[in-house]
Amino acid sequence: MLPTVSRAQQIADRLNSDEWRSRIVEFMRASGPEPFRPAPLELFVYFVQAGPRGPIKIGIAADPKARLSMLQTGNHETLRLLAIAPGDLADERAIHETLRDSRLAGEWFSPSPAVFEMVRRASLGELAGSLPDGLTDHRMVGFASIPGGIDQGS
Repeated sequence: MLPTVSRAQQIADRLNSDEWRSRIVEFMRASGPEPFRPAPLELFVYFVQAGPRGPIKIGIAADPKARLSMLQTGNHETLRLLAIAPGDLADERAIHETLRDSRLAGEWFSPSPAVFEMVRRASLGELAGSLPDGLTDHRMVGFASIPGGIDQGS
């Protein structure tokens, strides 16, 4: 049943009154609209090797395979995704710090035994709790090995 014109006018008058305006403002302040919060982006730490014996890039990306494709565009060597793991910037930095003696430049590391050990441990899910104090992140679990990865050469 629709309200009569007089009832509609009463409702409109109430809504326009200072009392109702203050109630609405009070309600909005107490339970204001939920701010927009985008879903957290799932990031991964990846290990990519340039060529069969080349340097290894350790980075982060939401889509490591897409990142590999972008990296390949600017690299003359064939790039291989050796391993990926859930992680964020803090995890990547922790790995970089752990492997600082093997760093070539930026995020590229020599294919040293220490780097291959990190890749091996990453592919087996063994990195959790193994990084230097203050750099360990409890989310460094669930690593996945990529088929055709880890070729240290002879």
